[in-house]
Amino acid sequence: GRQREERVPVQSGCAGGWSLRGKPEEPEPAVPGLGEPAHHRCACIPGGKPYCALAGLAGRGKGNEMMEKIAVRKLRANAQLPTYGSAGAAGADLYACLEEAVTIAPGETVFVPTGLAMEIPAGYVGLIYARSGMACKRGLAPANKVGVIDSDYRGEFIVALHNHGGRPQTVDCGERIAQLVITPVVTPGFAEVAELSDTSHGSGGFGSTGK
Repeated sequence: GRQREERVPVQSGCAGGWSLRGKPEEPEPAVPGLGEPAHHRCACIPGGKPYCALAGLAGRGKGNEMMEKIAVRKLRANAQLPTYGSAGAAGADLYACLEEAVTIAPGETVFVPTGLAMEIPAGYVGLIYARSGMACKRGLAPANKVGVIDSDYRGEFIVALHNHGGRPQTVDCGERIAQLVITPVVTPGFAEVAELSDTSHGSGGFGSTGK
């Protein structure tokens, strides 16, 4: 007969929720680099691959030893490695690597180098976000809102800072200009179909559900 499935809570390190696991099943082998058997198959990974992709992402601090360090190459001597502002910070601060301070006029975008190139692991992506203090207090934020760094990119990390404010803003060498978040990414294929499934939301958008 059909194998019974049960809902089981995911292990610590996953983003919460439940997985589906059939019974009975054979013990799974250890996963290379993790050192423990995969006791569940996480629903957040296509194909039910062992372990949640979110487990141990931070890789710094107790309980997060599973995440490997990112390989970073300094392109200039005065470049600074990314740093975390606190033990629980999700984003690592990126620093301006300049020969001299640069002033960004209102409405202007300036490409600010970090002097760094990185090797982001396959299956992950680097997302560059604004720093809240710089954006809210000085009006400086990435012009493209969120920068996307692919895992196969090996060039310099450059932040396109745009001045959304009404006054010129000066960025000094060594100043924190953005934050980098490393996160898993899913890259499914795309299949053309004649119809899509119906939902209560339907095709309404742009405020169709109200304020």
